[in-house]
Amino acid sequence: MIESISGLMTAIADPTRIAMLDALRGGEANVQQLADELDLPHRNASHHALVLHRAGILGRRREGREIVYSVEDWSAWWLIGQATNIYAEDDR
Repeated sequence: MIESISGLMTAIADPTRIAMLDALRGGEANVQQLADELDLPHRNASHHALVLHRAGILGRRREGREIVYSVEDWSAWWLIGQATNIYAEDDR
């Protein structure tokens, strides 16, 4: 279990991946859409999406020639929300 927790925390411990999860809160997107929204090269967006997919956070499906990603495991977003709450309390 410790290995799984560490893997999840490592996957979301990157600002770009947190931004990617935020971008996917509204629904699914392909890699180019994510790259455009996050102002990233296609290759970088693809890498970050793959890391989140391998961690079990993102689901993916093929749509023609494109891979479309969506949030599959919302527990990562819950952890990000908890961290946000901790920092918001510190700003009081």
